Order: sequence, then structure tokens, then C-alpha cells
Amino acid sequence: MIASRSINNYLFETIHKLSFQSESLKKAKNDLEYEIEQNQKIRDSFLQSEKKFKEMFNVIEDALIIFDNKYTIIDANSSFLKLTGLYRDELGKISLSEYIDEIQRTDKSNVFENQFSFNNEHSIRAKNDELIPVEFTIISVNDKEGLNLAIIKDIRDKKALEKQVLNAIIKTEEKERTRISRDLHDCLGPLLSAVKLYSTSINSSDIDPKYIQLSSRITDMMDEAIKSVKEISNNLSSHLLKQFGIYEALKSFSEKIQNSYPIQVNIEFPPQLKPDEEIQITIYRVLVELISNTIKHAEANSITMRAGVKNEKLIFIYKDNGKGFDVNKVLEEKKEWDYTIYTAA
Repeated sequence: MIASRSINNYLFETIHKLSFQSESLKKAKNDLEYEIEQNQKIRDSFLQSEKKFKEMFNVIEDALIIFDNKYTIIDANSSFLKLTGLYRDELGKISLSEYIDEIQRTDKSNVFENQFSFNNEHSIRAKNDELIPVEFTIISVNDKEGLNLAIIKDIRDKKALEKQVLNAIIKTEEKERTRISRDLHDCLGPLLSAVKLYSTSINSSDIDPKYIQLSSRITDMMDEAIKSVKEISNNLSSHLLKQFGIYEALKSFSEKIQNSYPIQVNIEFPPQLKPDEEIQITIYRVLVELISNTIKHAEANSITMRAGVKNEKLIFIYKDNGKGFDVNKVLEEKKEWDYTIYTAA
């Protein structure tokens, strides 16, 4: 009887323990299911946030790219792909330096130490080799993976508008130069010729010889004045420049200079060089001014002008063998022609 009671107690305790363990397992199961449910909610929330971020990332009009410290492009939005002509599967295989020329000349160590590389106008090279002007900003995120964000704004429309404004200014200035040139030629020129005519008429025998000598000097001065008016008129508005282009205009101007001064002028322009009219006018004015400055100040006997095209940009090189001068010293002296130095620079 005692043995039977002990067995019953043992069985009761065992059943109680099993029941308790079952409740614990049930609670653990419920807790685990709750954790799984919460993790799923967090995952869904993260995926939803990631989806929204990608949607915003791709809907932004400016081109956005994410890249590492080696300039390898990790991700980019649709605007960047459209701008460059790249495909998404090409990302991760290319370097940003292949598309931004300035990055190749940038000290990479300074970029990320300063947490900011540059915020300026640059050119980005599209897949078809077109150089597109952009406003380019790089921001270093400085996270563990070393990822960085670049914001690229297409400014082709802005540049086109700036060009239109500049062309309008140049055309207005050229129109005014042409008017002044015409007035000098048509109005002042004939007046000087008339003065010369009256001066040469003073050659009668009954006139004091000293007046005849004075008349001769006046005539010589009139010749110089008429010559100067013609030169000024031609420099203000070169007909050769408009009809035949910058090379022929510079060639004609250089020949006149060489006939008047002991200096050799060499022009090395490629025959296919034919910039827009507004650009030709501006370059012609600058080069003529440089030639004049060389004659006035450099004591040179040789001038060389070269032109070419590199990366879709016009490059002009002007060189003479003159004595030169200390730019800083001249600027400190605050001469009246400081402005010329600034504009020429």
C-alpha cells in the first residue's frame, strides 16, 4: 500500500513537471513566434524604406552616384545613367575618374581627409565621348565602408544661356566698334584730308618762308594723322576678319606690323580652325592687343602665335622673345595699365 502511494506521488510529480515544462515550451514557442513576427515587421519596414529611398533616389532630376574611396561607382540613379549613357550592370566595374577628368588630377588623400572634395563646374565625359558641363559636388560620408555621395547637375542649358548673353554683348560691342570705325573713316578722314589740302596750297612766293616750312610740317603731321585714323578704323572693325576669318585678319595685321617695325611675326594656325564669329572677334582683339604691347614694351624681334584644339577646347599660345617684366612688381606700383595685365591674365 505504501509502495503504491509512493508510485502515485511520483507519477503525480512527474505529470506536474511535464505539464510545467509544456507550459514553458508553449511560452517559449509564443515568444519565438513573437520575435519572428517583430523581425519580419522590421524587415518589411526596412524593405519599404529601401524601396522608398530607391524611388526618391531615381526620381531626383540631378544625377546622383555612390562610390568608394577608390572612386569605383557602387550605385547611381537613373539621371546619371541617362546623362552618361551607361547601363546599370556596368556600375561597379568602372571608376568615376574615367568620366570626370578633374578627378584624375585631384589629390585623393586630401579629398577624404577634408570630407569634401570640390564643388565647382567641371566636365563629365559621356559614353559617346561628349563633354557635358556640370556642377559637381562630392561629399564624403565617412562610414565604415568608405562610401561617398556625388551630386551632379547638368548645366548645359545654363551654359547655352551664358553663351547667348556673351554673344549678344560681343555683337553689340562689335556693332558700336563698326559705327565708330565708319565715323572715323567717313567723317574725320575727309576732314584731315581737307586740312592737308589747304596746308599744301600755302606755297606762294610772296609768303614768308617760315610759314611754308610750317606748312610742310603740318602736311607731314596730317599724313601721320590720316594714317593713324586708317589704322584705328581698321583695328576697330576688320573687314578681313568678317570676310575671311581670324587667320587672314591676323596675317594682314602682322604684315603691316612687319613693314613698320623690325619684328618677325609667325602665325601657326591649323587650316581647319574656324571658330564661331563671336569667338574669332574676341580672340582677334586679344591677340592684336598682345602684339601692340609687345611692340611698345617688350623690345622683342620675334612673335609666335599658335592655335589648336584639345578636348573640344580652343587653345591659343602667344609668345615673344622680349625682355619680360616682374608682374608682382608692376602690380605693386599700381600703374594705369594694371587693368590690361589683369584682363590679359
